[in-house]
Amino acid sequence: MKFRAVLAALLASMIIFSGCTDGNEPNANVENANNDNVTVESTGDNETQKEEEEPEAEEEEKEVELELVLTIDVKTTGYELVGGHNATIVMIPFVGSAHGDYFNGDIVGTGYDTQTIIDDVTHFSARYMIRGTDANGQACTLFIENNGTDLAKCVPTIYTDSALLEDWETSDMRSVVTVVEGGVCINVYKATEVEE
Repeated sequence: MKFRAVLAALLASMIIFSGCTDGNEPNANVENANNDNVTVESTGDNETQKEEEEPEAEEEEKEVELELVLTIDVKTTGYELVGGHNATIVMIPFVGSAHGDYFNGDIVGTGYDTQTIIDDVTHFSARYMIRGTDANGQACTLFIENNGTDLAKCVPTIYTDSALLEDWETSDMRSVVTVVEGGVCINVYKATEVEE
C-alpha cells in the first residue's frame, strides 16, 4: 500500500507541466456533446437494491446538461508522505491558474491535495483559493474544496465573494481531474436538470 502511494505521488510530481486538455466529461452516458456543454443521464448506483426494497417503484433516470464553467491548471511541487498504522497520507502542494468564460485568476499561495489511502482506496481532498476577476471585471476570490474517490467524479464545494458567481455556492457542481505532465487539469462543470 505504501509503495503504491509513493509511486502515485512520484508520478504526479515528477513530470513537467503541460496544461489542460478538453474532452474529459464526467459520466459514461454522454448523449449530445459540444464544446462546452454535454447532456448526460445519471443512474443510481444501488438500482438493484432499491428494486428489491421497493418492487413497485421504478428508478427514473435524470438527464442533466453539464456546462464547463472553469478550468484549473495545476502544477504540483513535490509531496510529503506518512505511512500510518491504519492509513497512508500523501500531501501534495500545488500552484496554478484558472480560466473560463466566467472567471480568470491565480491560485493564492500554495494549495494542497490531501490523499488518504485506506484499504487501497484513495480519498482525494484538495483545498485552495483563487484570486482574480469575474466576467463583469470585478475583483473576487474563490475558495474551492474538491473531494472524491474517483478523479472522474469529484465534487467541488465553492464559496465566493463574487455577486456574479454566487449561484456556484448552491448549484450542482461536478469536476473531472485529469493527470497531465507535471500536475493535473481540473474541469469544473455546473449541472442543470434538462426540462422534459
